[in-house]
Amino acid sequence: MSTATMFSWYRGTGASVQPVIGAFALAGTALINTVVHSTGSELSLQHYRMMSSPSSSAAVLGDRTPQSTPQEDLNRVCDFFSPSTVLLAATLNVARQSIYNWRNGTTAIAEENATRLRDLAQASQILNNEGIVMTNFLLKKKIMNGKTLFQRVEEGYSAVESAKLLIQILRQEKVQQRQIQDRFASHRTFASTEDFDFPPANDLI
Repeated sequence: MSTATMFSWYRGTGASVQPVIGAFALAGTALINTVVHSTGSELSLQHYRMMSSPSSSAAVLGDRTPQSTPQEDLNRVCDFFSPSTVLLAATLNVARQSIYNWRNGTTAIAEENATRLRDLAQASQILNNEGIVMTNFLLKKKIMNGKTLFQRVEEGYSAVESAKLLIQILRQEKVQQRQIQDRFASHRTFASTEDFDFPPANDLI
């Protein structure tokens, strides 16, 4: 029975459809809450909602704070992530010459690009507060659907939320590494001696 048919039948009984609607809403929420991505990380409902839409970046950023200029955001992004000019230009969908001009201060940064730089700058602050040093390995690390942080920003997703997901993945990996180390540490080790490979004395003929 389809959902539409079920509602039509239930409405025909004269009973309220609100409980049925509530049941479907709860079922949908439970399904989203258990979505697991290729990284093995389970996302919360909030993460799913924020990352399922490329327009989520604007909702996260809000208004620009007066303490930071687009030029300062650009410098912060370059200092923390150390992206190549090619990578940064591709992420912001601009020409490489634009990046050079921005860094030299010869060209003003358009509002759309300033917003995305602000997003990346905030992401760098979140990662820095977590004590993460951005390496080339982490810059290329796939965090969702085979995409890196910069690739997700290029597609229009929030760098802030992607950074939070990266932190979550790194925390899970650290826990897994500790578990593996604890397992090896729990195994009893025997120190080798000079006669380690000799049979016991009572086995000698």
